Amino acid sequence: MTRPAVVLVLIAASAGLAGDKPAEKARTFEGKVVALASLLKADGVEQDNDASAGLALQCDKGEVYPLVKNDGSRMFFLDKSLQSRTVRLTGRLTAGSMLDVTAARSVVKGKEHVLYYWCDNCALAYSQPGVCLCCGGKVKLVEAEAKPGAAKLELLLPKDE
Repeated sequence: MTRPAVVLVLIAASAGLAGDKPAEKARTFEGKVVALASLLKADGVEQDNDASAGLALQCDKGEVYPLVKNDGSRMFFLDKSLQSRTVRLTGRLTAGSMLDVTAARSVVKGKEHVLYYWCDNCALAYSQPGVCLCCGGKVKLVEAEAKPGAAKLELLLPKDE
């Protein structure tokens, strides 16, 4: 074996020994976003009053995936009207069973709907509730039936209210 080949074999072997595992692939999960505290309370578990107000996706088959609070899931934390309705969340499991959401859609009468917030004055779409960057008006939730092959909306982050 040549010296470069030996070096490559050693590098490959050490990478496997280091415990590096490939990142989980994105999957789609269906269920309802609910307050984690209500799930715990239903199981007889009480939390301290200062515990964070986490959310989780509760699937029909009973699986529960706590949501990582970030750009993909923030709309559920800010807009309580989105909680307890059927949704399809795309993302990957991280840190065991936490769901890192990359896309969210609602399901109405069996049909998938795109979720976004809209400013009527400026015709701008946002990923979460808040105030329009252009006119300062409040943006409103839109649930539009997803059309196959439709162009993807570029969503902005609004100003905090």
